[in-house]
Amino acid sequence: MTMTPDDFEAQQAMFEQLRRELDRLNELYDKNLKAMGLTEADLGNLNPDNEPPEIKKLLEEANQAAKRAGEDRVAAAKNQAPAPKVPPSSRRGGIKV
Repeated sequence: MTMTPDDFEAQQAMFEQLRRELDRLNELYDKNLKAMGLTEADLGNLNPDNEPPEIKKLLEEANQAAKRAGEDRVAAAKNQAPAPKVPPSSRRGGIKV
Protein backbone atom coordinates (compact mmCIF):
# COMPACT_ATOMS: atom_id res chain seq x y z
CA MET A 1 0.00 0.00 0.00
CA THR A 2 1.45 3.31 -1.03
CA MET A 3 1.24 6.51 0.91
CA THR A 4 -0.80 9.22 -0.73
CA PRO A 5 -0.02 12.92 -0.38
CA ASP A 6 -3.12 13.27 1.84
CA ASP A 7 -1.82 10.51 4.14
CA PHE A 8 1.55 12.21 4.31
CA GLU A 9 0.01 15.60 5.16
CA ALA A 10 -2.18 14.02 7.85
CA GLN A 11 0.89 12.32 9.28
CA GLN A 12 2.81 15.61 9.27
CA ALA A 13 -0.08 17.37 11.04
CA MET A 14 -0.18 14.64 13.72
CA PHE A 15 3.59 14.83 14.13
CA GLU A 16 3.43 18.60 14.59
CA GLN A 17 0.65 18.24 17.16
CA LEU A 18 2.67 15.63 19.08
CA ARG A 19 5.79 17.82 18.93
CA ARG A 20 3.87 20.76 20.43
CA GLU A 21 2.48 18.50 23.18
CA LEU A 22 5.96 17.19 23.99
CA ASP A 23 7.33 20.74 24.18
CA ARG A 24 4.47 21.70 26.53
CA LEU A 25 5.13 18.69 28.77
CA ASN A 26 8.88 19.35 28.83
CA GLU A 27 8.27 22.95 29.92
CA LEU A 28 5.88 21.76 32.64
CA TYR A 29 8.42 19.17 33.80
CA ASP A 30 11.21 21.77 34.01
CA LYS A 31 8.92 24.18 35.85
CA ASN A 32 7.95 21.51 38.40
CA LEU A 33 11.56 20.46 38.94
CA LYS A 34 12.52 24.07 39.58
CA ALA A 35 9.57 24.56 41.96
CA MET A 36 10.70 21.52 43.98
CA GLY A 37 14.30 22.71 44.02
CA LEU A 38 15.55 19.56 42.30
CA THR A 39 17.85 18.87 39.38
CA GLU A 40 18.00 15.91 37.00
CA ALA A 41 20.93 14.52 39.00
CA ASP A 42 18.87 14.64 42.20
CA LEU A 43 16.21 12.45 40.62
CA GLY A 44 18.69 9.61 40.13
CA ASN A 45 19.49 9.61 43.85
CA LEU A 46 15.89 9.30 45.04
CA ASN A 47 14.87 5.98 46.60
CA PRO A 48 11.10 5.40 46.41
CA ASP A 49 11.28 2.64 49.05
CA ASN A 50 12.20 5.22 51.72
CA GLU A 51 9.18 7.45 51.05
CA PRO A 52 6.37 7.67 53.62
CA PRO A 53 3.08 5.90 52.73
CA GLU A 54 1.32 9.25 52.23
CA ILE A 55 3.80 10.24 49.53
CA LYS A 56 3.49 6.83 47.85
CA LYS A 57 -0.29 7.21 47.80
CA LEU A 58 -0.07 10.72 46.31
CA LEU A 59 2.38 9.53 43.66
CA GLU A 60 0.12 6.62 42.72
CA GLU A 61 -2.89 8.95 42.42
CA ALA A 62 -0.88 11.39 40.30
CA ASN A 63 0.33 8.57 38.05
CA GLN A 64 -3.22 7.29 37.55
CA ALA A 65 -4.49 10.81 36.78
CA ALA A 66 -1.67 11.35 34.28
CA LYS A 67 -2.36 8.00 32.64
CA ARG A 68 -6.08 8.81 32.28
CA ALA A 69 -5.27 12.27 30.89
CA GLY A 70 -2.86 10.75 28.37
CA GLU A 71 -5.41 8.17 27.25
CA ASP A 72 -8.02 10.93 26.89
CA ARG A 73 -5.64 12.98 24.73
CA VAL A 74 -4.87 9.99 22.53
CA ALA A 75 -8.58 9.31 22.05
CA ALA A 76 -9.24 12.98 21.27
CA ALA A 77 -6.36 13.09 18.77
CA LYS A 78 -7.63 9.99 16.98
CA ASN A 79 -11.11 11.48 16.66
CA GLN A 80 -9.85 14.87 15.52
CA ALA A 81 -9.94 15.57 11.81
CA PRO A 82 -6.62 16.52 10.20
CA ALA A 83 -5.95 20.19 9.64
CA PRO A 84 -7.61 21.51 6.49
CA LYS A 85 -5.42 21.89 3.46
CA VAL A 86 -4.90 25.45 2.34
CA PRO A 87 -4.04 25.66 -1.33
CA PRO A 88 -1.12 27.88 -2.19
CA SER A 89 -2.15 31.32 -3.35
CA SER A 90 0.33 31.36 -6.19
CA ARG A 91 3.06 29.30 -7.72
CA ARG A 92 6.48 30.44 -8.69
CA GLY A 93 6.37 31.66 -12.24
CA GLY A 94 2.57 31.47 -12.32
CA ILE A 95 0.32 34.28 -13.38
CA LYS A 96 -3.08 34.91 -11.83
CA VAL A 97 -5.71 35.45 -14.44
